[in-house]
Amino acid sequence: MHQMGAVGSGCVSGIYGGAALGALAGPGGAVVGSIAGYMMARLCYQGCLSIFREARLAEDEARRIAAFCHESQRHMKELRAEIDKYISALTAHRAEAHATLFHSLDMATEADNTLLACDALATYALSLGKELQFSNFDDFDEFMRADDTKLLI
Repeated sequence: MHQMGAVGSGCVSGIYGGAALGALAGPGGAVVGSIAGYMMARLCYQGCLSIFREARLAEDEARRIAAFCHESQRHMKELRAEIDKYISALTAHRAEAHATLFHSLDMATEADNTLLACDALATYALSLGKELQFSNFDDFDEFMRADDTKLLI
């Protein structure tokens, strides 16, 4: 279809160019006018066709980019939902650990029981993936009696 358009426009331009120059310069002008008209039409048509192809390629690329962006947005929404679920679970676990700790500390305070308070703190540390530096009073007493060690708070 593009070739037919190029040949057709070239032929029509060649005929009109030949007729115009033929009227001005005679038969020699008709030949030169036909060739010049044909060549100018072909060059102009090819330039327009090239612009049309580039525009179509740009539109296709824009559609691909838009589809990629929409897919990326969908994927990011899925990831966000997963992250929100993870954070909710993590904060719920931590809130539960905090509530348990404070309840245990309240019970230890009411019972005036330091061992129960230490156990509550150790359990809380374990629920957060940590461990207390001293697991019992004997280790703490030994640490405090040593002269060369420092207590990190």
